[in-house]
Amino acid sequence: MLEIAWSVIEGIIGGVLYCLVWKEFEKGELARRIGIGAVIGYIYFWLHTEWGFPNHVMTIMAAYAGTDFLEGLKERLNGLFPANRKGAKQEMG
Repeated sequence: MLEIAWSVIEGIIGGVLYCLVWKEFEKGELARRIGIGAVIGYIYFWLHTEWGFPNHVMTIMAAYAGTDFLEGLKERLNGLFPANRKGAKQEMG
């Protein structure tokens, strides 16, 4: 149980680290990055092979890069399915 909590905390650290590096201090953006980082930390806990120092660092890095990965995936999916985009009716008609 402690390892799961530690992974979630490391995910939060990765989300905060992203906001510090890119200077994104808006309340909504910070909360979104921290939330996604915590979820990625939890997922990474179940995906790693053994517990040790490299996995601690990789959990932080996965949370740091994970939000950009998810945003890119969302943009790509919106390109494939234009009906999901806001204002798609104006573009088609």
